[in-house]
Amino acid sequence: MPAVDTFVARLRQRHEPLPAKIALIEGRRMVSYHQLWQQVDQYTARLTQHGIQPRQVVAVGSANCVELCAMVLALWQVRAVPFVINYKVEHLPQLDCIPVYLVNTKNTPPAIKSYVHSHYTSEDFDDTFELIRCCGPSTRKEMGDAALLVTSSGSKSQPKIVKLTESGLGQNVEGNVAALGLRSDDVTAMALPMGYSYGLVAQWLSHFYVGATVVLADARFFLAELPRLIERHRITTLFTVPPMIRQINYFADRGFFRLPAAHSLRFVTVGGNRLERSSLTKAMTVFGCPLVKTYGLAEAGPRVATNFVSEADDWMADSVGRPNQGVTIRVLDAKRQELPPFKPGIIHIVSGSVTAGYVNVRKPRYLIPGREVTTRDFGFVTDTGEVFILGRRNESIYLNKRRIWFQEIENLLYGEFSLLKLSLDRQQRRVRIRAVALAESQLCSQRIVDYLGTQLSVDGRKVFDVEMLRTNEFLSEK
Repeated sequence: MPAVDTFVARLRQRHEPLPAKIALIEGRRMVSYHQLWQQVDQYTARLTQHGIQPRQVVAVGSANCVELCAMVLALWQVRAVPFVINYKVEHLPQLDCIPVYLVNTKNTPPAIKSYVHSHYTSEDFDDTFELIRCCGPSTRKEMGDAALLVTSSGSKSQPKIVKLTESGLGQNVEGNVAALGLRSDDVTAMALPMGYSYGLVAQWLSHFYVGATVVLADARFFLAELPRLIERHRITTLFTVPPMIRQINYFADRGFFRLPAAHSLRFVTVGGNRLERSSLTKAMTVFGCPLVKTYGLAEAGPRVATNFVSEADDWMADSVGRPNQGVTIRVLDAKRQELPPFKPGIIHIVSGSVTAGYVNVRKPRYLIPGREVTTRDFGFVTDTGEVFILGRRNESIYLNKRRIWFQEIENLLYGEFSLLKLSLDRQQRRVRIRAVALAESQLCSQRIVDYLGTQLSVDGRKVFDVEMLRTNEFLSEK
């Protein structure tokens, strides 16, 4: 049994009064909290037999499933440091600092299997997992007081492996639970990968903390099956990212996504990036419940601000909300002095859930481990504490002597065209736009250039370079 002061012990203690409560649903399989902890104990004994040591990092390669959930909890019980890998797998060659892998033989992405089998030696673990150890010297990093490793989004550069502490993880989960008002009678449908901190911490662990039920859905068919899942399991909370919302809106417009008027949803969250007003307004009509805009980053734990939006036409709908409990958000100028309300500057986060550091990159200049992190986001805070994010400092361009933020351009394009995702980059005095159009769209790059030129009163050909992608190859980017 784990020490009573650990996060996993707190979870177990909170679940003891709920032995028959359904913890996980995967397809036709339902697992109670009692059954789950029995499996956790079996994994714990096997991990001990295989010599897994406290503070040792163990990467778990697996799609979302009951066994993955049990394995993460078991690794915590032996005081190891789990690192779930089912997201950003293309960056695996940079992970030679991980000495041990547990690979799910049934559902691990091929890229993970190929990597670990070419670099490590394997041994049997059980019917589900294969244990694979480094067969040579590894560049092992000091973990300090890390309890969990997560991967940052890496939207503009190399994804970073972030170390979260025991206390910081607990604080972030508690703050997220309080901000969202999660309850033990909640049921959430989960398609976000657990290798993504938004899915692992903000959805799975936050719901587990209150003894709720988590439905592990197949991400490949999630949107098509979602109305059925909501009705069958009485889903109350749904966690999404902007491309999912845009696809749902698209399906709804064509009659392929319909919810009954008396459905069970209490709210739908959206995180991972900014959601434009047009999609927010449409989604609130489709779901018939509040949308919750969340803000954060893996380095901060990950959730730091929350905005329940019940009226899309309210100007506050553009805010990411107020800081969660235990979090302070400040706005700094170039000299790192705090700015007054409504004055734009760099977003700075103060929280006990801030990362203890990184595994695969140097310590950045503006990080105080476990306390403070200066982000790359540019925004402002109102006099009542609401946080508005304008974008990254370089995500703007001056046109006709006016500063145009990229999010203004995105608002125009998402509001006019059927787009799944946009990516904008500034290249000197031009803006490069990569766009993925939704299915059946006949959109071409010249239409986008002409439209932006008209809306912004410029010669679009001199400002914008547009590339239409007929694939979702960059959907895993932030």
